[in-house]
Amino acid sequence: HEHNIPTTQKTNQKKGRMADVRMKQLESKGSARCSNVCVRIQRTWRLCLRFKTSIRYVRCYMGKLPSAEFVKSIGFDNLVLLLKDKKVISAAKVCLQRIHLLATYRHGSPPHIKEPESVNVRVFLAAFMIVYFPSRVFESVGPLEQRLLDAADPMLTAFHAICISLQSSQTRCFRDVPVVLTKDFPTLLLDYLQAFKAWKVPDEAKLTCRIKHALQALYQARRALPADEPHDSKLQVELRGQIERLRGKLVQIAGRGALEEVERELGAEEGSESAGGVAAGGGESVAGA
Repeated sequence: HEHNIPTTQKTNQKKGRMADVRMKQLESKGSARCSNVCVRIQRTWRLCLRFKTSIRYVRCYMGKLPSAEFVKSIGFDNLVLLLKDKKVISAAKVCLQRIHLLATYRHGSPPHIKEPESVNVRVFLAAFMIVYFPSRVFESVGPLEQRLLDAADPMLTAFHAICISLQSSQTRCFRDVPVVLTKDFPTLLLDYLQAFKAWKVPDEAKLTCRIKHALQALYQARRALPADEPHDSKLQVELRGQIERLRGKLVQIAGRGALEEVERELGAEEGSESAGGVAAGGGESVAGA
């Protein structure tokens, strides 16, 4: 037994050295894995995430809609075309979502909200037409229109103040935007969306009624054509095109059910053009946003 003691000690020492080597190998592999993870994170940042900063979103948006003076200077018709541009819609969408998200994180959701209100960027952009060209949007200003005006103006003002502050801050970060500019924005945006929704319902009813009368006149005009009028004549083609556009617009504004109801009331015959009309057209009214 005494003879085996040195051998046992040597074996234990050898096992200890092997354990130390193994530990160093594991540490080396762990360090390599950590290094690889860091490299991947840096690569992802360089290729993707660095282009999704708040300041980039704000700069892109302000490059499209820089100020109230710019919006007024281009006129209503050019503004309508600008707000339909896909690049403008995309820039406004990501910027609005980022500002709204950060302001909500900072201050929380409005206290009186029960369910989150979905933010439609087209409804947000419609505020430019409502605020700067109200006479082109509203036929008359009643309680619903006035509520919408009163909600749209401060919401746009607050949003642009936040964007300007972020651009001019030293770090170009949202945390340096003064709290006084951001604390009311979630509530202002919610009030505007609710006011727009309340105004949109009766406005859609007005548009539906007008489209119904227009369709009635077009169907009557088509029935009044001579029996020998060629199917591909200029007048026939023009009437069919106008009917298809109005049908498509009606579906977009009030749904397919409204079109079917109007068709029944007018006694209009269903034809091959019906399918094309449902898919055609796009609303130009603010209510179609």
